[in-house]
Amino acid sequence: METVIIGVFPHAEAKTLEKKLEEQGLSPVLNHDGQTCRTGCGVTIELRLPQNEIETAIPFLKSYHAKDYDGLSIDFDALNATFDPNQENTQCPACSTYFNPSQFSECPDCGLRFA
Repeated sequence: METVIIGVFPHAEAKTLEKKLEEQGLSPVLNHDGQTCRTGCGVTIELRLPQNEIETAIPFLKSYHAKDYDGLSIDFDALNATFDPNQENTQCPACSTYFNPSQFSECPDCGLRFA
């Protein structure tokens, strides 16, 4: 069974998510990977799901994580934007301002510098 990493969470949160996903009829797997997880005081663990269950899990995961950004004004399109210095007009990944990167080496609004 091929699994996909959903995220790396503190141990207690991973256990909570595991239980809630099982309640949704899904098959979560907790995995400790030395490359992505920590031990000691702040133990973290990977939460994985079988590849064929990802689409089913998405609505639940969106609602579960909504509490993390509830009340914040987040521009998800800006978060997914890619800065392209070759475009005539591109979006700053920090503040969403559009500008011409051939005229500015930094965002004219927030000052984020581009190499």
